[in-house]
Amino acid sequence: MRVSLRATQSFSLHDVALFFKMAAQLRVWCALVTAQLGLGAYGVIVSKFAKGSKADPLVFCLLRDAGAFPLMLLTTFLIEGKVSIPSLR
Repeated sequence: MRVSLRATQSFSLHDVALFFKMAAQLRVWCALVTAQLGLGAYGVIVSKFAKGSKADPLVFCLLRDAGAFPLMLLTTFLIEGKVSIPSLR
């Protein structure tokens, strides 16, 4: 089956599937780059702001992790549609 957009250009279903596969890979790459920039920015923030005001880096780390937990939980709920809590038994 071929889908024709113009008289000179047509795409097969394989081409469309390949496009969506590439779009999914692009989303993964963007997520990885965003995560790396976020984790890499931590060192810059600590070195520029926390040490200049003589703040304790461990307290800064605790505040960062405490702020990241609700964001990660909300993101999980929005993407997965549910939040499963693991059992300890």
